[in-house]
Amino acid sequence: MNQEQQNNKQWYASNKPILDAFDLERIPEITLENFINMLSGKVQYMLDHNTEELFSKLYRLDVAEEKIKEAFGHENIAQKIAALIVERQLEKMDSRKNFKTPKPDDDLAW
Repeated sequence: MNQEQQNNKQWYASNKPILDAFDLERIPEITLENFINMLSGKVQYMLDHNTEELFSKLYRLDVAEEKIKEAFGHENIAQKIAALIVERQLEKMDSRKNFKTPKPDDDLAW
């Protein structure tokens, strides 16, 4: 399995917070690129119709404000914001993988 396939597999397993936040349907085996494209459509709609709610979702998903501001300098703002959302989720996945807390022994568990 190459790196892109591995990333896609990890991504599929952990994109639920984004799916829930943007009311997106889970599509089995969707690639990261296709997911970003799908998400950018939702982001564009929210930019056009409900910017306040979009910023609220970005805050809850912990996307850096500085990066969001930079996204407004790009030609395709929605695509850039969607990529930032995915990038942040992938960072969280890596962090959780690298800093897992060990499961307590059965005699120490409550």
